[in-house]
Amino acid sequence: LAGILSPGLILSFVLIGLFPWIAKAVVAVLKRRRLAAEYQCPSRFDRDIVVIGAGSAGLVASYIAAAVKAKVTLVERHRMGGDCLNTGCVPSKALIRAARAAEDIRRAPSYGVSAGEPSVDFAAVMGHVHGAIAEVEPHDSPERYRGLGVDVVEGDARLLDPWRVQVGEQVLTTRHVIIASGARPRVPPFPGIEDIEVLT
Repeated sequence: LAGILSPGLILSFVLIGLFPWIAKAVVAVLKRRRLAAEYQCPSRFDRDIVVIGAGSAGLVASYIAAAVKAKVTLVERHRMGGDCLNTGCVPSKALIRAARAAEDIRRAPSYGVSAGEPSVDFAAVMGHVHGAIAEVEPHDSPERYRGLGVDVVEGDARLLDPWRVQVGEQVLTTRHVIIASGARPRVPPFPGIEDIEVLT
């Protein structure tokens, strides 16, 4: 076996195995350079990173960047926390928990426990949901992120080029941009779909 596998042959196999990754990296660098050649790169930068969107992804990206002492600006057009805090994860889980409690009471007789039929006070359930949001909200607040060293800006962000982001009248220069602006579900254009309410 020693006569078959020489160091040169082993090195050749290693290089053949690494070639696809090396080629992919080189192509990516060349594409970036070609794109960047169309724009004038600033001589200095106001920020290391501008994060667009303060939902779950944007908050985590800002937190990590601030933790490594990067100069970070977080731009949010509406409410910090995004869908997860305000209309998605947190409120839906609080609502599901209330429904589960009612269902547990309804099933109690099958376990030998007499609890009667549950009575649901929808206003109180929604109070529970809003309480869950209020409990998490301080963790996603502008004040907390400013305390971490993140510059929090409210407004619509617009990319001018790979290094410039406009928020209102202010133009920020940045080394990197993270777009974490969320998404909306796409409703396919089926005939007749415009006549019904689509739930996503």
